Amino acid sequence: MTYLIIGFLLSVGAGIVAFIDKKEANKENQKSNKFNTLAFAVLIIGAFTSLWSGYNSQKSGDKAQHRADSVSRVIINKQKVIDSINRLLYAKQDDIIKLQKNQIDTSSRILSTSLKTNLLQQQIGQLQSELKSEITGGKSKPILLLTVSRIVIDNNTQKKYFVLFFDILNNSDYALQNVKAIIYDTYGIDMRMYGVQYVRDGLSEKTVKPDIKDYNSTNHFDGIGSISKGSKYPLYITTFCPELAKNRSLGYPIEINWFNGHFTYFINLKIEGETLNLDSVQLVYNGTRINYNKYFNFLKFK
Repeated sequence: MTYLIIGFLLSVGAGIVAFIDKKEANKENQKSNKFNTLAFAVLIIGAFTSLWSGYNSQKSGDKAQHRADSVSRVIINKQKVIDSINRLLYAKQDDIIKLQKNQIDTSSRILSTSLKTNLLQQQIGQLQSELKSEITGGKSKPILLLTVSRIVIDNNTQKKYFVLFFDILNNSDYALQNVKAIIYDTYGIDMRMYGVQYVRDGLSEKTVKPDIKDYNSTNHFDGIGSISKGSKYPLYITTFCPELAKNRSLGYPIEINWFNGHFTYFINLKIEGETLNLDSVQLVYNGTRINYNKYFNFLKFK
C-alpha cells in the first residue's frame, strides 16, 4: 500500500511540474494552455485511478489472505480433531487388545472344555461299550479243542479204544455268556455194550464199568453258562473202539451256542494203524459255512 501512495505522489508531482513548464512555455498560446489543463486533469484522474486500483488490489489480497488464514485455521482445527481421535484410539487400543485377548482366552477355555467334554463322552462311550461287551461277551467266540489219546487196552475186556477229550476254550477279550453245548456221541452206546466207559466228573476223570442194560442215549447236553476269558471248560469225554470204524465212518456233530452266536461242527476222524487222526472238519457259523482253523484245535497225546 505504501508503494502505491509513493507512486501516486510522484505521478502528481510529475504532472504539476510538467504543467508549470508547459504553462511558462506557452503563455502566449491560450489554446495550448487549455490543452495542457486537460492533460493535467487526465493525469490526475489516472493517478487516482491507479491509486484506487492499487487499493482494491490490496483489499482483494487482504481478503484472499484472510480466506487462506481461515482455511488454514479450519485445517488446523480438523487436524487437532483428528489428532484427538487418534490419541483416543491409541488410548483405547490397549483395551481393544485386552478385550481380544479375553475373547481368545474365553474361546480357548470353551474349546478346552469342549475337548474335555468330548473326551469324557468318548470315555463314557468306551465304558458303556466295555460294560456291554462284558455282559454280552462282545465279539468273543469259543474254540473247540479235541484231544485224542494213544490207544488204550481195557483190563477187563481187552478191548482196544481211544479216549477223546472235548473242551471249550475262550481266548477272546471277554467272557462267553449263556453258553450251551450238545455233543452227539453216536458211538457211546456201542462202547457201553463193550463194557467200556470213560467219564469226566467235574475236573476228575475215571473209567467205570457201566450197567450192561444202560443203553440210553449218550448224547451230551451241557448248560454251561459263562466261560471267563483265558479259560478252558472241560466239556465231555468219550471213547471209541477201532472195531467200530469197520462198520461206519467216525464222526461227531457238535453244537455250541452262546449269547452272540451259534457254531455247528461236523468232525470226522480216521484210524491209521493204532493212531486216530483228523480226517475233516466243517464249521457253520450262524447258518454260514466258514473256515474252521481259528475255532477248532486238534491235539494228540504223545
